[in-house]
Amino acid sequence: MRFVHDCWKCFDEMIGNMSDGDHFNMPLIEGEVNSDFIVEYNCNKGHHYLTYYDLEHFDMLYLAGLDSFAKGCYSESVMSFTVSLERMYELFIKIVLFQKYKDLELIDLYWKNLKSLSERQFGAFCTLYFNETGNAWALNDKMIAFRNSVIHKGTISSKEDTIKYAEYITDLLSHLVVFLRTNYLDSIEKLSEDRLNKIRIKGEKIAEEKSIELKSRELRSPLHWPATVPQHINFQESLRLHMGNDYFGVKKHKSEVFTLKKTIIEPK
Repeated sequence: MRFVHDCWKCFDEMIGNMSDGDHFNMPLIEGEVNSDFIVEYNCNKGHHYLTYYDLEHFDMLYLAGLDSFAKGCYSESVMSFTVSLERMYELFIKIVLFQKYKDLELIDLYWKNLKSLSERQFGAFCTLYFNETGNAWALNDKMIAFRNSVIHKGTISSKEDTIKYAEYITDLLSHLVVFLRTNYLDSIEKLSEDRLNKIRIKGEKIAEEKSIELKSRELRSPLHWPATVPQHINFQESLRLHMGNDYFGVKKHKSEVFTLKKTIIEPK
């Protein structure tokens, strides 16, 4: 998965040599994100560094679905939205269990036995969801049939069908985001802290091996996952948010132009 954004080292260098009101071109750099959300970047000015991103797995995969949709790769978009929901199931299970047992090692041991068994994961999620909400988790049979047709039979998805599926998946994800952040905020923060620590440790090891700098960076969540007051969001809203985000290179492939205002712009 390709990331595109401005080089923060170029930003630091340029802002130190400019005056208020000056304009400058911000070079955009590319990198490929791995499963730990770590990206190695090489700037054409010689800047070389690692960046790790603070984003949940389901959110990263949802962004990949938006990115594929924006580029017209509709079947790939369907696949990304599907696995995004599956990873939300995983996150839901871990958050709810941590709320009860407060033991990350125990939860990791529990998940180890389900990690490669998607049907059992779904069963565990449905059971916990029913236990926590008093409602059954019901999926749309037509949407399931469409998903299976694309993923297992190789059906080429149209834009119209992809939009319908994306709207459906976004509604499910947004519902779970609002429910979790309304009821399990302390557990969410603890699991997020543990996840980031593990990613940082892996990043530090890679950075040490390559003798380069490591920097953390936040990405905007199209599903409003970090929101203090979570709100339901639909597909069109999340797509508009994403299209305004240059990290994935959907709109901006050339150097970005900045106007320097030292009173409000700070180095990243």
